[in-house]
Amino acid sequence: MEKAARMLCLLSVTVSSTVVADERHFTFTYESAVLPRLENEIELWITPRAGRRDYFLGFDYRLEFERGIADRLVTALYFNFSHQTAGAAHNTSTDWSFSNEWKYKVLDPVGDPVGLALYGEITGGPHQLDLETKLILDKYFAGFIAALNLVTEYGWEFRDGKTTRDLRLEADSGVVYSLGAGFFLGLEGRNETIISSDGGFESSAFFAGPVFSYAASAWWGTATLLPQLGAIQSTDLAAASNSHLDLVQHERFVARLLVGIHL
Repeated sequence: MEKAARMLCLLSVTVSSTVVADERHFTFTYESAVLPRLENEIELWITPRAGRRDYFLGFDYRLEFERGIADRLVTALYFNFSHQTAGAAHNTSTDWSFSNEWKYKVLDPVGDPVGLALYGEITGGPHQLDLETKLILDKYFAGFIAALNLVTEYGWEFRDGKTTRDLRLEADSGVVYSLGAGFFLGLEGRNETIISSDGGFESSAFFAGPVFSYAASAWWGTATLLPQLGAIQSTDLAAASNSHLDLVQHERFVARLLVGIHL
């Protein structure tokens, strides 16, 4: 029994030793790791989204600069840009915004029973204002990394002289296994629930798919493909989608690629 416990501990340390700084092993699910104090990192994000009731193809881009403020505290600034083509006429639109993120690590996923971090982000642009919070839980064990995020996001959209708002509740989770030499392979899932401005339930969509990541000493990369598996919808949305999927508020397929470079 003691020998087995030592082996499990060794495997956990082996996994943690492959974590160079705060590289991401998932694309939607965050982990508790933070950059060391005064260290910097640049991240590039690309998120393709495709397939709604009518024609839809969108791309979201983010450029992030992250800095370690203290041993357990990091902050980051993002520039966000999106481009999408939608509808039978293939109408195109673009948008941009800036974000500021703060993350504080409370517990460590190796040294403590579970890793824990608190996260807050504000996003603002010509047409939007979003406030987002995350409770981040993760754990390294026997060659695996598992993580769970509980997310709340309040959003306001300003278009054509009108303001609309909604509340999004999200649960992101994933598990990956170390293949050695910096490679990880696993599964990631998301559930996003949208509540409209009048407090009414709109939809709750479920996504899941494979995730792959690689970390080297100077950079890391992570990619995932998440098809929508099903949705619970309000009566109006279900009639509009005419499907077990929510193809009004969400896409049929979402993918994401992240690349981080240590400075």
